[in-house]
Amino acid sequence: MDITAVTSELDLTPPDPTRLPGLHVSDLYNSFYRAQQSESEPPYEPNPLKMALGLAWEAHLERCLHRQGIPATRPPGYQLPDGLCFSPDLLITDDHVLRVGEMKLTWMSSGYPLTDPRFDRWLTQAKTYCYHLKTNLARIYALHVNGDYRKSRNPQFLVHDLCFSQQELDDNWERLLQHGRSQQLL
Repeated sequence: MDITAVTSELDLTPPDPTRLPGLHVSDLYNSFYRAQQSESEPPYEPNPLKMALGLAWEAHLERCLHRQGIPATRPPGYQLPDGLCFSPDLLITDDHVLRVGEMKLTWMSSGYPLTDPRFDRWLTQAKTYCYHLKTNLARIYALHVNGDYRKSRNPQFLVHDLCFSQQELDDNWERLLQHGRSQQLL
């Protein structure tokens, strides 16, 4: 048998049909966290294969939620009066209560609590979406690909319900606005 490795010319960057053109709130919080990053850390570069895996996970989880009767829908993107856009993964409505839903596929350990700083970006994102959708409730569906890296390296699925105070939502949005202005993003 003869085996030859072939260099792929495929563009593996997944399309995002729900993303509106223009500045997104994710641009603000990603810039905010990049500014806090240590100079010794390599700059964040989106990985198209990880993005594709994340989108595949989202599609699978969405089908599972629907099959089990969980009232979750993928909303269209939103545009604020100032032109900023945002796109939560899900809106969950149960008993006429709105909850923002985010689906995460991560290689970070499940052994840390959601309050650990490594998850700050997730919480900032959830708070931002809650602020603009006028709810204080969010749910994060997190698939930790390698579990906790200690007891088990098998994937672990965790669900976190969050309830933020209005002060937390206001402070989070003000912090992002201040950063956006200081970086001339706004």
